[in-house]
Amino acid sequence: MCARDLYGQTFDARGWVDVAVFRGSCIYGPHQFGVRQQGWISWFTRAVLEELPITILGD
Repeated sequence: MCARDLYGQTFDARGWVDVAVFRGSCIYGPHQFGVRQQGWISWFTRAVLEELPITILGD
């Protein structure tokens, strides 16, 4: 765990700010087809253009 994670956890635990961490891989670039399983940027762009809801899953 790195310092930024510890700061985030501390700030969140104290109620100073709400913290969410996204650790994405392959979020852009060639061969991204705008489907949920690939490329966040292409999926989010497509969802916004088509007025689809953006659902973020995780804990």
